Amino acid sequence: MKRSERERDVAWEIFRLCRILQSCSCPRWSEIGLYRGQPFVIEALCRREGMTQSELAVAMHVQPATITHMVQHMQRAGLIERQSDERDLRVSRVFLTDAGRAMAQPVEDVCRVIGEKALGGFTTEECATLHGLLLRLRDNLIEYGDPEEDGALCAT
Repeated sequence: MKRSERERDVAWEIFRLCRILQSCSCPRWSEIGLYRGQPFVIEALCRREGMTQSELAVAMHVQPATITHMVQHMQRAGLIERQSDERDLRVSRVFLTDAGRAMAQPVEDVCRVIGEKALGGFTTEECATLHGLLLRLRDNLIEYGDPEEDGALCAT
């Protein structure tokens, strides 16, 4: 098999894996009261609260319009709040509310369970190798990005 055929086959398996992951995770996000994409906002804000919506879009590799809609929805749900930047009142920063912080553990639990199922039968070494390969794939795709949107990937 030629390298280009192998690369195509790998790409299709990644696409299939993403669809399977969505079908496995979406019902579990729903069970804890979240919609697709929202767990990533919670995870990103747990790592660094007070990001602007633009910074959040970059961190999540989505377009700003996607974040705007998601932030509005999550704010109405009481999971996050926007506060004006102290130095520039035109800028708002996004913070988790207590209810949003309370979602961090259920989000982590869903990730852990799905990770355990996905990696069943893998050795510790295989997990480490796969993690490294996935990081390289991620970095390659971030670098490739969308030339129309300053490297932002497709909206999720």
